[in-house]
Amino acid sequence: MNLESTLNTWNGHPDDLKSIYRQFKIQPDFVMQLLPLLKQKQQRGASELLKIYLGNQGQLPEGSTTSILKSLCVTQSWQTQENLLACLPFLHPYPKPQQAALAHFIHNALHSTHKSVAVLAEQAVTEYEKDFPDQPFAQFLSEEEKAMDDVEDKKSNADQQMSASLF
Repeated sequence: MNLESTLNTWNGHPDDLKSIYRQFKIQPDFVMQLLPLLKQKQQRGASELLKIYLGNQGQLPEGSTTSILKSLCVTQSWQTQENLLACLPFLHPYPKPQQAALAHFIHNALHSTHKSVAVLAEQAVTEYEKDFPDQPFAQFLSEEEKAMDDVEDKKSNADQQMSASLF
């Protein structure tokens, strides 16, 4: 069985994924097999395998960072977002041509209803700012995305004012 077929039958259990990792990590093109799967229905398993790999190996084949960042725009689940956000620290320095995709991904993750995703996204903002200190990611956002931030800011200000008036 190949990696794609194996992930198609994966039941979502972490122990089974560790077994899949042990089985396939020895293949010299392991990461290269994962990259296209990040854009397909196996993206959750592929992103978890990538996170395990980076946590253990820390090194990526040349050119794979760009492929990973290109896959950010097609994440379908919060688990995949969480996994890819956890992978971002291993991808420094971020390639400039992928800056816009990275900015959109981080922005969307900041607004996630899943706290773990939002927390990792806040860390990703800090990392982004280290690589692009003079280019805030807001410059890449659409008007709709900027409006979303304005609504969040107004809500936060109202919450702060209410809290202050209670004391």
